[in-house]
Amino acid sequence: MDEKTKAATDLETRLTQLSLAVKRSQSIIESGKRVAINRHLEALQTTAKEASRCKLAVEAIKIVEKEDQTVINEWSNEIDAKFDAADEATIRLEKWLADADKAEQFVTQEEQLKFELKLHEKKLQMQAELAQSSVEKPETQKFIESTPISSTEAKAVKRILGTTTAIDGDRMNDLLEAYSL
Repeated sequence: MDEKTKAATDLETRLTQLSLAVKRSQSIIESGKRVAINRHLEALQTTAKEASRCKLAVEAIKIVEKEDQTVINEWSNEIDAKFDAADEATIRLEKWLADADKAEQFVTQEEQLKFELKLHEKKLQMQAELAQSSVEKPETQKFIESTPISSTEAKAVKRILGTTTAIDGDRMNDLLEAYSL
């Protein structure tokens, strides 16, 4: 088998593989399996690169054999049309992966917001309970205010309050004054 025939055969094989991969793309997207979609995308891109390399090899042989450039350009355009389908499939696969990433980020953010909302609700509940117990038992409030707190304990309270939920400035100042650091 001469070089031109081998190069043409390799090109035809790669183009057939590319066509098969393009045809499989939609069913793989419909499977919704991220790993399979990612693997198929990589295979499609690799096959397209190999087909492009084979195309360049055949084109180089045609140039060496002094074929008419108009004929070479027409042949090249026919081959490029086969790459267009692969490019479109690649775009669809990449879009699916990007959309899946966005959906995953949205779910993560939603879970974080729910967690923060629960923390805020718990904080409000605890503040209401504390206010209620202060009204019902003034001696408890006096005990709390008169009980000394160490600097380490105050810093720990400040760190916990500062990292678990946002406290308005006035409330934080009241806490800091009550438990001086």
